[in-house]
Amino acid sequence: MAKLILIHGAWHGAWCWRDLLPLLQKQEIQFIAEDLPGSGQSTYEGEITLDAYVTSIEESLKEVDEPAILLGHSMGGMVASLVAERNSDQVKKIIYVSSVLLKDGQSWAMTRVKNVGSTLNHYVVPSQQTGFAEVDPKGLRESFYHRCSEEQIEFAHRYIRPQAKGPFETPIQLTEKNYGNIPKYYIRCLQDRALVPEFQIETSLATPCKEIFEIQSDHSPFFSASKELAQIVGQVVSDE
Repeated sequence: MAKLILIHGAWHGAWCWRDLLPLLQKQEIQFIAEDLPGSGQSTYEGEITLDAYVTSIEESLKEVDEPAILLGHSMGGMVASLVAERNSDQVKKIIYVSSVLLKDGQSWAMTRVKNVGSTLNHYVVPSQQTGFAEVDPKGLRESFYHRCSEEQIEFAHRYIRPQAKGPFETPIQLTEKNYGNIPKYYIRCLQDRALVPEFQIETSLATPCKEIFEIQSDHSPFFSASKELAQIVGQVVSDE
């Protein structure tokens, strides 16, 4: 069974997988879940760039003896795409969870116009840290966690960190030869207020996916729908 590398989204860290990982362990799925540079408990002191993110996941790939499966949540999906492009012989599949499947030459920022109705539009504010953005605490529940428990929300509040803007503004280069030949799976979160379902549907249809799943969750299925998410991930991991 291929090893799973989990890539978290913006403002988050590997801590977001807390409730999902035990469910993956029950299925005997091996995984790696690390903080991206500048996220979670990362002590990275360099510039936070998309390349820095990719390099950190490439380090995880070096720990794996056979092609791995990448799972990217939200912004993590963009990272997964670029890792797969640059290391196509080491990536078996990509699982996108409420993410954007960027095209060659696109940046995440270029797609924001399509995310009509996202509550994040009202709550993302500049950070005191130059080049970073934060989510107004009032908007965390509404944007990310409105189907989560109070304990889960309080847990997330403790670990949320400012997010570097640079990775969102960086266009990515993808080719059919590398990225295009890797099987892709997409998990739509139908109650998502951060990346609205209409945009998820559009992006998951614009790039060919081997299979598309849907769950009734907010933007954080690793908390609010961890059992359903684990079941789907297990299905994809075992799909040969």
